[in-house]
Amino acid sequence: MMTTYELAKHLIEHAEPIPDLINTARAAEIIGWMDPDTGLPEDLTPESFTAAWNSIIRNSMRRISIDNGASFIAPEKAVELADWDTIVSMMDDDIREQVADELAPCSNADFLRRYLEYAFDDMIIG
Repeated sequence: MMTTYELAKHLIEHAEPIPDLINTARAAEIIGWMDPDTGLPEDLTPESFTAAWNSIIRNSMRRISIDNGASFIAPEKAVELADWDTIVSMMDDDIREQVADELAPCSNADFLRRYLEYAFDDMIIG
């Protein structure tokens, strides 16, 4: 069994970019490989965990609604229809700063798309 430290080290070296505030226990819980007694991932190799984590990162983009959750639209459309300052005010500060460090300068649509890739929850405005 891998230690949490070994798993974190491997993720830092090999996984796709992830928000700093996500820890390995949360990642293991998301993937569903959590040992209920120890709280550590069960029967994982660094490679299998990283592959599963990368799949989650690529396939877990959150959505944005500008009509109080009645419908969800593409990030590009949200940038066209909603006030950018309002969108930014709904963002998590830590994730927003990480995206800014990673992408800026970029278009608002690219920024929002990347933010939604990292966000834990859908963004609902309105």
